Amino acid sequence: MKNQFYLIALLFPAFFLTGCQVDGPRGECQTRIFGSAVGYQNKSFVILPPSHGTSLENQQYAEYAKRAFAYKGLVPASSYSKADWAISMDYGISTPRQQLSSRIVPIFGQTGVSSVSTYGTATPTYGGGYAYNGTSTAMPTFGVTGGVPVVDTSVVYDRVLKLTAKRPGSVNPEWTIDVASSGGSGDLNIALPYMLIAATESLTNSSGTSDNFTVLLTAVEKRIYRTRQ
Repeated sequence: MKNQFYLIALLFPAFFLTGCQVDGPRGECQTRIFGSAVGYQNKSFVILPPSHGTSLENQQYAEYAKRAFAYKGLVPASSYSKADWAISMDYGISTPRQQLSSRIVPIFGQTGVSSVSTYGTATPTYGGGYAYNGTSTAMPTFGVTGGVPVVDTSVVYDRVLKLTAKRPGSVNPEWTIDVASSGGSGDLNIALPYMLIAATESLTNSSGTSDNFTVLLTAVEKRIYRTRQ
C-alpha cells in the first residue's frame, strides 16, 4: 500500500499542499478532472476490479464507487462488453505525519476604570464648619490584556484517489479524476466515500478544472451507505 501511495502521489503532487479534511461530519475535498464526461447521465458503466487486489476490503471500495456513480445517474452495465465506460480506481494513503499549528490563547484582566462614585456625609462642627467623611468606589472594566502563544500537534494522513474511464477495449481514457484529502483518520473506509462523492460532483467540469467540494456526512449516508433516504 505504501508503494502504491507514492506512485499515485507522483501523478498529482500539488494536491498534497491543499488537501481536505474528511474526518468530521463534512469534508472539503479538492478534485481535478482531465478529459470530458459530458453526457454522463444514463451512460452505462462497470467498476473494474481494484489493482490492489480482490480482497473483501477492496471489493467494498469498488461497491462504494458503483453506488456513487449510480446515484449521479449512470447505469450499472450487465457486463464489461456492454458498458459505455469501464472505470478503474486507484487509491492510497500515506504514513502518518505530524502537523504543527499555532494559536494565541487570550489573557483576560482589568483594562481600566469606567466610572468612579463617591458617597459620604457632612457633619457640622463647632465654629460653623463641616467635617466630611466619604468613600470613593471605582467601577473596573475587563477585557483582553494579552495573549500566550500555544503550539498544537496533530497526526495527519494524506489520502489520494484516481478514477479513470475508458471505453471497453480502448487504451485511451475518456476522462480521469484525481481527488486528495488529508486528516486524522488513517482508515480509507472512512475517507473514500467522501472522496468518491466529490469525484462524481466534478463530472460536469471542463478538462483541466480543479475544484473544491463540501461533502456532508448526510450525503455519504444517503449515496454510499444508504442509511438515509
